[in-house]
Amino acid sequence: MKSRRTILFIVLIIAVSGIAVFLARIYLYQNLILPITQVVWYLIRLVSVIDQKVIWSILIAVVFFASLIILWRQRMEATESAYPEKEQPEDRLAYWQRQIMDADRDVTYRPALQQKLKNMEAAAFLQSERADSEKNVLPVVKMKLPARIRQAGIILLNHLQPKRPKLVDREFERSLDQILETLESRLEMENDK
Repeated sequence: MKSRRTILFIVLIIAVSGIAVFLARIYLYQNLILPITQVVWYLIRLVSVIDQKVIWSILIAVVFFASLIILWRQRMEATESAYPEKEQPEDRLAYWQRQIMDADRDVTYRPALQQKLKNMEAAAFLQSERADSEKNVLPVVKMKLPARIRQAGIILLNHLQPKRPKLVDREFERSLDQILETLESRLEMENDK
């Protein structure tokens, strides 16, 4: 029923606008079509006055810069981090500590943590496969003094927090231990073994 009404309404609007255009064609020609065609004609004449070499140079420059922008955006999307806040190692450690503590306190955070760890395990597996094929050695990140002080503060705060009764979920702990062990074994280098 509604579709028939909408179709009838659209047909009615088209018919009324067609009748209005037919009755006011001289007015529309003088006030709409003629000014638009004059502006377009002036623009065409303006472009035809400019030398072809200049036009093609501008066009090539626009295409070049547009392609650079597109490539830059693709590169930025390809190198997105799993840590949206910051890129420093101490922030990564604090991020994962917070995720594990939240999952330890509340059961609702556990599936999300398990999914993140499984994604990280898959990424680590792919990285270890590439590292084995390319024989790359990962760089060692040295922590600066403020980062060390911050890390010591985080550890101190973790020890000073009141001990809350932990929720025991053996299946979660087993799957977490299994994921962490596979991550450790896959990320070990030949020199570490």
